[in-house]
Order: sequence, then C-alpha cells, then structure tokens
Amino acid sequence: MDEHTQKIQAKVLTAIKRGEIVMRPRWHFVLKTVLATLGFIILFLVLIYLMSLIMFGLRETGILFAPGFGWYGMIVFLKSLPWILIILIGVFLIVLELLVQKYSFAYRRPLLYSAGIMVVIILGTAWMLARTPLHVVMMHRMEMRPLPVMHNLYREIREPVWNNAEVGKIIFFTNKGFDMKNPRQEVIIVSIHPGTRIIAREALQVGDRVIVVGKKIGSTIEALGVRQIPEMK
Repeated sequence: MDEHTQKIQAKVLTAIKRGEIVMRPRWHFVLKTVLATLGFIILFLVLIYLMSLIMFGLRETGILFAPGFGWYGMIVFLKSLPWILIILIGVFLIVLELLVQKYSFAYRRPLLYSAGIMVVIILGTAWMLARTPLHVVMMHRMEMRPLPVMHNLYREIREPVWNNAEVGKIIFFTNKGFDMKNPRQEVIIVSIHPGTRIIAREALQVGDRVIVVGKKIGSTIEALGVRQIPEMK
C-alpha cells in the first residue's frame, strides 16, 4: 500500500471518529434505490397517461385538423393546445431524466441521447394508449362520478372552448351557411363565403359533426374552413 493511499485511509478514519462521516446501514441504500425506482415507474406511467390524454383530446375534439386550413388554422391550433399540461409534462420529463441518470445504463451517455430515447418511448406508448377505450371509459365515468382534477380535464375535451374555432353538429342550413349546436348546447351561426374551404367525404348534412375555424364574433363565426369529423366516442 503506497503512502498516498495510507493518507487517504487515515483521513477517512479520522473523519469517522469525529462524526463528520456517518456510517449508514445497507438497508438505507436498498430503500433509497427502491423508492427511486418506484418514483421512476410512477412518473413514467403518469407521463404516458398525460401524453395519451392530450393525443386523445386533439383527435376527439377535431382541433387536430385545424392546421389543414393554413397559417390561420395553425395559429388557432397552437392557441388551443393544453399548455398547462404540456409544461407539466416538460417538468416531469426533466425530473425523469435526472432519475435515469442515476442508473448505469444511462451513465456517461449524452443527456440528449437518453432524453431522446425516453421521449420516443413515451410518445409511442401514449399514441397506442390513446387509441384504446381507456379515455372514452374515463370520460364517461367522470360524468357520473366526477373527480376534481380529472373531471375538468375530460370536460375540456367533451366541451371545448376555443377562440376562433367551434365544434358541434349541424342543425339547420341557411342561405349564408348553417347553424350548429356545440357541446355546451349553444347555437352557433356559421357564415360561409366563396373562399371557405370545406373538407368532407360527402356533401354536408344535418346531424354531421364538424369543426369550424374562422373569425368569431359573439355567436357568429365567419368560416375560413369547415371539416367534417367523426362522432365523439
């Protein structure tokens, strides 16, 4: 044993005797590892759930199709995104990445590399989860037995409120367009002009569910675009 190693051991022993270093039992480290792993799993599952909820909401409300109406539609889409949830997901991702860095498989790997892998896994799993009946079941359950936070999240999907966009069912055709009833049971007057882009499999009919993007004043919306969308599940 060389002199340098002896000096280090002597310093460590002196620090232990002075109480500067506290010896911890093995169970302490085991418990810490178990809690960290449990926290990682819970956070990972929450991220997948929230991401799948956003995907489900974008598709079911029809706002996902707004960018198809050009720059105006893209702006409406960006303004309609659930930014609070997106920011929360971003915070959770940072915390998750910090936890991942403690494991050997992520050690010495670039931060962006491990973060990129996690994002791909979460997005892929969330996309598959969004296509299962999970959120449909949860949305109907929140109507019957509402929970404080969850009820509000699903209500925003069931009864969306946007600026310069509306979703609902056509109830009556007029000379200038049609009237529609949104999920809040409000009648919206849709004005169609020659420049309005209409996307539909067939000619629009009473009872069709549509999303309308355009300038909204009161209960009237000047339609930039109208798209037929599937019935909400």
